[in-house]
Amino acid sequence: MKRILTKICLFAAVALTVVSCLKDKDVTTYPQCAILSFSIGNITTRFYTKTHDGLSDSTYTRVIDGSTVGFNIDQLKGEIESVDSIIGWADISRVVPQITYSGQLFCKQRGWDAYYSFASGTDSVDFTHDVEFLVVSTDQQNSRIYKARLNKASLVSDSLYWTDMSDTHLSLSGLHRSIALGTRIYTFAAGGGSPTVTTLDTSDPTAWTPATALTGAASDLDILSITLFQDKFYALGADGHLYTASPETQGAEWTLADGGKTFSRLLCADKTYLYAHDGTCIVQSADLLTWTPNGTADLDQLPAAPVQSAAYNTQTHGGLQHVVMLGLNGTAEKKTSTWYKISSADNDIDQPWDHIPTPATTYVLPALDNLTMVRLGNTLLAFGGADANTGNTEKAFKTLYESADNGLTWHPYTSKKCLPEQLNEAPAQPVTAVSVGDQLWLIQSGGKVWRGIIGRQKP
Repeated sequence: MKRILTKICLFAAVALTVVSCLKDKDVTTYPQCAILSFSIGNITTRFYTKTHDGLSDSTYTRVIDGSTVGFNIDQLKGEIESVDSIIGWADISRVVPQITYSGQLFCKQRGWDAYYSFASGTDSVDFTHDVEFLVVSTDQQNSRIYKARLNKASLVSDSLYWTDMSDTHLSLSGLHRSIALGTRIYTFAAGGGSPTVTTLDTSDPTAWTPATALTGAASDLDILSITLFQDKFYALGADGHLYTASPETQGAEWTLADGGKTFSRLLCADKTYLYAHDGTCIVQSADLLTWTPNGTADLDQLPAAPVQSAAYNTQTHGGLQHVVMLGLNGTAEKKTSTWYKISSADNDIDQPWDHIPTPATTYVLPALDNLTMVRLGNTLLAFGGADANTGNTEKAFKTLYESADNGLTWHPYTSKKCLPEQLNEAPAQPVTAVSVGDQLWLIQSGGKVWRGIIGRQKP
């Protein structure tokens, strides 16, 4: 809000020859007219998009925590500048600064013909251009002008930008499984025999809920088998039976899901079927009552837990889905085993699972411990920790691999799409990954969390 100076203050401000009150380069010479500290409030950006049916407009917001944006104040030059550049899609046209100063504070922005009084922590400024702040001593004998700049990143197309969510207060150790449903992330941890779940609504990106003990059949669950199917969680118990939990209980209350059938392995799910291995073949079910065979070949190459998977619509038919699952096989020399199928509720179109042979190219996903795969945008991304055969951790969590052909080939990234460097500082700490809309979230044991987004003009 513009508040015009009183006639006295305006006259004084105009009459003053605006020179530095720091006449001998000693920043403490005239403390009665200086900006002592500078920070900003949260930056909220609103985006407009279409609903899934394309019939109406919808909006959503992204919030950048202003406390993570640091500023340097050069008292000699009278310049205030952000230490780092914020992401390019942020709307910086209405940013509220918090300023500690001595004297009286005024502001002038592009298009203004004079300085106007400014209320720190209340008034907003347009940082799409440099902003001038005028500080006048209370006796109106000295004044100083500061030029303030909020730097904005020039986004590189298809680059991955990371935010370290360092203030999560997340308590997490050991093996865990993370699943996204809507805007919420559910992280299940083995907990040394006392499994727990903690959740996060990504609209409040550091507010993880306290770890909650799982109840019911929880002590016998294979945490790493937990799979989301038709908006419910399913897991395999030590007795081979399937158990389920609902998001309404935050995934904490588990009950028996099937009527007696047992399985040797729970594999994955798409929007139509849940897949498991019954010891003889891959089976699928749309209702957990009727299970039908869906793959009998190369079963010795089935990936061991934790199985990584992704299911997504084909470009040609909304009723068809690509389904990819992968993980380490159980052979003496471990390799990454990838499986693929086309899924459809129409039995005449639905296909059985096929094992994809390792391609005779250099574009192979290496065998890595803690192998993780997730779909972001139109591609699959995968990464992992130590070498699964040698245990070497030198390259753990250092390379992100991308597949644009449904897991057939994997191309390593050495630039643009890179993992956070800090991941490699704890190569033995397991990491899980989930995609929430256009965001990629990494959750590492020890409570470290990163949020990534693909660089473009709008998220």
